[in-house]
Amino acid sequence: MKNSFPIVVAIIIAVVSLLAVKSYVGKVNQADEERRSGRVLVAASSDLDEGAELSLQNMSPREVPDEFIPAQAIVGKAQAQMAEGKKLKYSVAAGQIILWSDLELPSRGFASTIPPGERAYTVQFGSGVNTAFINPNDRIDILASFQLPEDPDVDPQTLPSWRLSSDRINVMLLQNVTVLAVGDSFAGGGPGFGKSRGGQLTLSLTLQEAQLVMFAEQQGELGSVLRRDGNIAAIEQDQLGRVSFKDLEDRIGVLDEERENRRIIKIRQGDVEESVPVKGN
Repeated sequence: MKNSFPIVVAIIIAVVSLLAVKSYVGKVNQADEERRSGRVLVAASSDLDEGAELSLQNMSPREVPDEFIPAQAIVGKAQAQMAEGKKLKYSVAAGQIILWSDLELPSRGFASTIPPGERAYTVQFGSGVNTAFINPNDRIDILASFQLPEDPDVDPQTLPSWRLSSDRINVMLLQNVTVLAVGDSFAGGGPGFGKSRGGQLTLSLTLQEAQLVMFAEQQGELGSVLRRDGNIAAIEQDQLGRVSFKDLEDRIGVLDEERENRRIIKIRQGDVEESVPVKGN
């Protein structure tokens, strides 16, 4: 009897292990089946041209595994009913999944264009690039000029002559700022979208950046500098510094010498780009 005890224990352990493996395999198969079963999406039952209106006749259900469901897909009967009657912005081939982004939908308003984590702040620039040349989604740099407050601990007689006239400075406030709107026109909507227009610029900023811009706007004058498409590089602040009357005196002539050796890419007819001397273009 004693000799049979280890055998019984081994049998029990084997049975428990077998049941555990069977349960695990069952769960894996179930998960795989659920993954493969997917959900029912809306597809085109025939070739649909741009501007076609969706209806129950030209929409058909198509089951797609969850892992292959595209973003913006129209999922299930309820969403299919919501899409019914909407017009297509683009042509869709038979069997192709129809996306919400394929449909002509009313704008959700300006707030929907603000990137997550940022805020919209409207600025009236006193100088810089003409706002008529700026479009929504362009990027700008912001300059600021200030009149420095007087230092009560400094004797005016010890100051250089350039400070006696006016102690102003110019600084680079922020770089690579996205323009959300120009006047009342914003990407995807707004009365003047796609037309020539000027006015205030509404920028995409964090709360801390908005505080900085608001204070600078109240204390001095702001200027905007338009960036070329695709240019998102920032220059280190220690390479920019601040510009005062003294700096103006020191830099006159130096920048001209630098321009003699600087080259730029210039766009000519037919979108042909070529490198030309900055002073000879």
